[in-house]
Amino acid sequence: MVTSPSAPSAASPTRPQLRFHDEAQEPLHRLPFIGRQHGEVKFWDVPATGGYAGGNLTGDALARIFLETLRQQSDAATPGAWLGWVAMGWMHHVFDMLGIKPDLDPESRFNTLRGQVVGFTSVLSDVVREALRNSNLSLPSIDEEECLRQANEGLETRTAKSAIIRVAGARSGRRQSRKSKPANN
Repeated sequence: MVTSPSAPSAASPTRPQLRFHDEAQEPLHRLPFIGRQHGEVKFWDVPATGGYAGGNLTGDALARIFLETLRQQSDAATPGAWLGWVAMGWMHHVFDMLGIKPDLDPESRFNTLRGQVVGFTSVLSDVVREALRNSNLSLPSIDEEECLRQANEGLETRTAKSAIIRVAGARSGRRQSRKSKPANN
């Protein structure tokens, strides 16, 4: 059974930990941002902790994991819908945070917006999926465990800022300094 990351882990009793759900049948459901609550799949089950910098770090890492899974599963039956389901998960996460129960009438404004988001993201998903299939596209390989570690670092405000600076420096190929250097004029 997939568990919610909102529960504290044994490794850190106060900080939630994301994890891969290897026991899940569907490839999408194995991703660390997917969870279950009351038997229903939650397509965005990530604690809203870590502040803006931490959220950025966590989102970046989870997107990389998502893209790698999409690349590996490009011929699966439903990947074109995955991004839409994740976007729906974001909407439901916001509603949960605000204590709002959306109107589930198929003709409601909420469901109209859901349809617009799913339609929009399904086109983007198809383009991304086709780009990932293209052998001419050179994407860097990712270390999923490193990305998971980065995502979990972003959940804690204390570690998020230094981690995002470290990650940005590693991607740019140079070390980032905390002190600003004067511009050469």
